[in-house]
Amino acid sequence: MSFTPAFSTSNDGEESSKSQNAEIIHDKDLLNRFDEVETLKQIRKRTYSDWPHRTSPSSEQMIEAGFFNCNVGDRAICLYCNLICQQWTPHTDDPYQIHKIISPKCPYIITKLRCDRLASSNDRYLSQRNFELDATAHHKEYVALKIRYVSFATWPNKNLPAVDDLVRAGFFYTGSKTVVTCFYCNGSLQNWRANDNS
Repeated sequence: MSFTPAFSTSNDGEESSKSQNAEIIHDKDLLNRFDEVETLKQIRKRTYSDWPHRTSPSSEQMIEAGFFNCNVGDRAICLYCNLICQQWTPHTDDPYQIHKIISPKCPYIITKLRCDRLASSNDRYLSQRNFELDATAHHKEYVALKIRYVSFATWPNKNLPAVDDLVRAGFFYTGSKTVVTCFYCNGSLQNWRANDNS
C-alpha cells in the first residue's frame, strides 16, 4: 500500500505553502461532500439502548464504525452501504476493521479514512469543523427543527419519550399511533416502552 502525504515536505517555503493550501482545499471539498453531522451520530447511538454485548464489540465501537443497531440480536446495518453484519465474536471482532474490509467503497468508511488522515495531518484545521452530510434527506420537508416540532401537535405523550428529545434526534411524528420517522434516513421507531428515551 502506498501513501501520499497530504503536505509537501519540501524546504521551498512558498511552493510548500501553496501545496499545503491546495491539499487542504481539495480534502476540505471532498469532506464537505459526505461528512456526518453530530445529530446523525446521536441517532445511531440511540439505536444501541438494547445492544446485547456489554464488552467488545461495544456499542461505542459499533457507533464509531458507522453501524445502526437493528434491534434483532446483534444485527447491525450501515445505512450508507447497506452492509448488514451479525453474530459478532466478543473480544475478537473489530467493527470498524470488518466494515472497512467487507465494504471498502462505503461512503462512511471512505470519509472516515479521509477524516482520520486529515486529523493526523492537520488537527488545527479539523478542530473547528462541524461536518454536514451533503447526501439528500429522505424527508426534506422535515429538515427544520420547527417543522418537526409542529408534527408532534397530536403526539400522545403519556409514558413516551419527550417531544424535544425526539425532534433533536431528527424524528418527526407520522400521526399514526406512536410511529416516529427520521427525516434523514427514513427509519421509523414505534412500540415505545415506559422507560424508553429517544
